[in-house]
Amino acid sequence: VDNHVYSNGGFGMAISSGGNPTVQSNNIFDNKSGGVCAFSEGHGYLEGNEIYENALFGVALTRGGNTTLFKNRVYDSPLYGIAVHGDGHGLLERNEVFKCGEANIHMQATFMADLTPSVTDDPNIKTDDSELLFMKANKVHSGRGIGIHVVGAIHPHLLNNEVYENKGDGIRVSGAGCTPVMDDNKVRDGFGAGFHIEDEAKGMYSCNHVTGNEGPGVKITTAGHPTFTGNNIEGGKGSGVCC
Repeated sequence: VDNHVYSNGGFGMAISSGGNPTVQSNNIFDNKSGGVCAFSEGHGYLEGNEIYENALFGVALTRGGNTTLFKNRVYDSPLYGIAVHGDGHGLLERNEVFKCGEANIHMQATFMADLTPSVTDDPNIKTDDSELLFMKANKVHSGRGIGIHVVGAIHPHLLNNEVYENKGDGIRVSGAGCTPVMDDNKVRDGFGAGFHIEDEAKGMYSCNHVTGNEGPGVKITTAGHPTFTGNNIEGGKGSGVCC
């Protein structure tokens, strides 16, 4: 509690091999490989931490990392605020993730070597297609790129999140086998599309509220095949739905 973890040459915190710490109310910043990385069956509970200005990412869950993040603030990462890659799992609830580079939150089915250099140097290792993540009541905003990007054969569930004022698409879903479930999210006031479904991605999208985006409320390209039911798509600067 109340530690400052900063300016380390590796991760600020690495959780692996069954490690299961409780990490509360710390400042984790300016670490050269990233803020917190849970991998190789690392677990843990992170609550109320400020995780910011780390190289590459704020938090990464990969290769069996399964961590609960509750009421943390993750921001100012050049690549991703939170990355869930290569059979990472976890619960993300009531976090605020903002002002990150390529995406505030990024989920994909393959590993990225840069996120776990001590574990694998092959960025194309395939993993199973199990549900990776449950995200509830997070605020994801003011990103320099995409708000939330879901890539490849994974099935996260996003419920009641608020995604707003991102420079790219609010939520982008990409790739064959990508079948997220997204319910009752608010996606608003972004500079791209609200939802962008592309490259044969599918998924179920129900009771979401999409409003005030510069691009289409829903954009479907390159054989995307989503199912939208009971959504409100209104007040955008472009088309409501663009296929």
